Amino acid sequence: MAMAPLPLVMDRIRRDNLNPTEMANLLTPLFDDMDVNKFGIRPSPRYIKSILLQFLKMNDNEKECNDELASFLSEVMCHNNGGKSGGRFGSSIADPEEIAHVSYKWEKSDDVKKSLTFKIFPYHNDVGVRKIWEAGACLAEFLMEYPSHVAGKNVVELGAGIGLTGMIAYVKGANSVHLSDYTDACLHNLHYNIKINSSLLSDYKRTQASITSDYLDWCECSKKISDCSSVDLKSQTSLDALANADVVLAADVVYDRKVIPGLVKVVKYIMSTSKKVYAIIATTFRNEVTFELFEKELRKHNCTFSYVDPQIISSLPVVFPCYFTQGRDEVRISLVTNDKC
Repeated sequence: MAMAPLPLVMDRIRRDNLNPTEMANLLTPLFDDMDVNKFGIRPSPRYIKSILLQFLKMNDNEKECNDELASFLSEVMCHNNGGKSGGRFGSSIADPEEIAHVSYKWEKSDDVKKSLTFKIFPYHNDVGVRKIWEAGACLAEFLMEYPSHVAGKNVVELGAGIGLTGMIAYVKGANSVHLSDYTDACLHNLHYNIKINSSLLSDYKRTQASITSDYLDWCECSKKISDCSSVDLKSQTSLDALANADVVLAADVVYDRKVIPGLVKVVKYIMSTSKKVYAIIATTFRNEVTFELFEKELRKHNCTFSYVDPQIISSLPVVFPCYFTQGRDEVRISLVTNDKC
């Protein structure tokens, strides 16, 4: 249950016609010390709260609310709203090491195994592990609808975060996918997320196909690409992947003006290996000055870019909802080529 997408859980509860007492009995073992699956996954308070609220809405005509069920809801609400009590959910004080797991059913199937699951750290100061960001979800959905961009190609993702976009590229037919990021938190989490999705990913394994992850700091790399021998050896795996890349993916990486020149320089460097190499960069439009700098750097490096029609973006099926703080009309997907590089 802790791993299943919420709609599947609610469908199962409806089919089983659970009453409040049975629902309380179902939830209680989830917090016993021994009731944890092999990856140590427990449901987050927000996940349990969503189940409880939907269950109560389903049973709003019932006059009685089981005491244990009410206790669950009280503790979850207290935890989420800043209460100081501990209880089975522990302290409500934000813990940067607190984890949650989000699951998405990415294709039409009632089989829970056909969902992708990701570990996130909702309160971490490293934004790369905090959530699935809007532009990354949108780019993943774009690739699901237009898989020809990655099918049969060697793909490298810059700033991969939790790994959603790159994993979708893999299941949609990429020959190989290399997920790169630079913080220890992101790299450990990428390795974990590949591992917990290995069963699903293996269903799409093709001859010599692979999905890997490793370190790459594009600001550091951009300063040294003219002399690859001086690049830190911990970047070598990612540099090898860059040398063989057909497509570069990046999402929600255009937000800090200090890193944009390095990002564009690395993208241009990758594309310079062949005129067939191109990049797909998805951006949530947050700041006009920042976005103008991104376009200025692309022109500076003689790269050609165009944008996916906004109507195409708005018509994409929302497969990966992620508490959008900005609507899909704020996401822009750019196709960058090296026609002039």
